[in-house]
Amino acid sequence: MSTHSVQSAHPEDPWLQAEWGRTLREAGRRQEAALHLAVSAMLLQQHLVQMQQQVPQPQGSSSRHVGRLNSYREPLDASGALLGLAEGLEEAARLGAPNACDAWVQAAEARRLLAAQAVGRGDAAAHGVHVAAAAAAAEMRRAVPQCSAEQLAALGSEGGEGYSQS
Repeated sequence: MSTHSVQSAHPEDPWLQAEWGRTLREAGRRQEAALHLAVSAMLLQQHLVQMQQQVPQPQGSSSRHVGRLNSYREPLDASGALLGLAEGLEEAARLGAPNACDAWVQAAEARRLLAAQAVGRGDAAAHGVHVAAAAAAAEMRRAVPQCSAEQLAALGSEGGEGYSQS
């Protein structure tokens, strides 16, 4: 598989991680796919943090990998990184990533930010797409039984003691 050899040569490239995850998904290797998609999202999140802190990117860093299979262009902008982050998290969560509950929450938040950016650009179509995707991510999280159990456990461990229903 040539995708794997390219991805292995550039493990810090979020787009290649995502592409390899999709390749694994198509091969029926869902858990491995979820891992690579989650890594892709993590790398994009790191890129966004660096952008917020205005940390200069080294020449040839992962911020320059924006296409499929080692295509290059100008450094990735925040909207592109945010969209890649949302898509990677959504795909990883759909595949049953161990952190699916958190992935759905983060994906919904990323979609809300993308919707707000679309409003700022006056792009009603993109706004609608991202609002719908945020709602779908929130709904998917509610549909995962482990998320409900985690939510109840978190309430119990975050000062929920002493709470009583009347």
